[in-house]
Amino acid sequence: MRTIRIVAVVIAIAFLAFLSLGLLKPKVSVQTTVQTTRDAATLFHVLTDADRLSLWMTGFVSIDPLLQRDENVGSRSRLRMLSGKDTLVVDQEKLTYDFGKEFRLSMDGSMFDGELRMLLTPVENGTELHVTTVFEGTTWYWRSLFPLITSALRSTQDGDYERLIDLVEVAPSSIIGEWTGTDSSGSEQFFQFMPDSEVIWQVAIGGESLKIDGIRWQLDDSVRPMKLDLDAFTSGPLKGMALYAIVEFVDNGEMQFDAEVGISGDDSVRPTEFTDSAIRVHRVQ
Repeated sequence: MRTIRIVAVVIAIAFLAFLSLGLLKPKVSVQTTVQTTRDAATLFHVLTDADRLSLWMTGFVSIDPLLQRDENVGSRSRLRMLSGKDTLVVDQEKLTYDFGKEFRLSMDGSMFDGELRMLLTPVENGTELHVTTVFEGTTWYWRSLFPLITSALRSTQDGDYERLIDLVEVAPSSIIGEWTGTDSSGSEQFFQFMPDSEVIWQVAIGGESLKIDGIRWQLDDSVRPMKLDLDAFTSGPLKGMALYAIVEFVDNGEMQFDAEVGISGDDSVRPTEFTDSAIRVHRVQ
């Protein structure tokens, strides 16, 4: 009888100790820092590419949009992942989407709620990615369990982002961002390619600056050199026309660009190889 009481006391103490973990530490934070030799734009592009998630995320099953917003912030999606033999469903909402700089999500699941924050920082030889994931169990059981499995969570997260970096190292450079260079006539050209396929084009000639915005861009990176279309000119000398270009990423942070003007919808004027009029631009951001 005494033995039974002792066992009961031990079980009660163990249970209280387990319960106290969730009370003392209801949230668990897991941090990972990795580095790539590539620029921040390319890293961000691969990081946020849904089609690549299965290549680096442990247990990934699918991701489906629930709400799409043009500005990205506020967009919601449903992520399904395998957790042992069970499928874990997590609803995500984009809280921050600052291309090449920061990406932040809220997470709402049956086991836990939390937040995922990724910061991209340019360093001397590339870009550093710092990831912080915060887990908070939705019940007392999960709140108490997460502190016990923090080491396993960190190991999984480290492995995931190391695989991500492997993908980034061999990925094509991203055209998204700001580029500038000088053409053969001495005019300074500035391009800002945005994630929503809009581009701003600015030309500085003899102290005068001409800015054209609202243009749409489309890149075909399945061919070499890549094909780039700048279309939807609604005003100015190129109204109703389009620029049909070929581009090539010459080095990390540099791009060669050659184009001809043509009628919108007819790309027969596109150069087939780079000429003396080609511009080499470098990434500003």
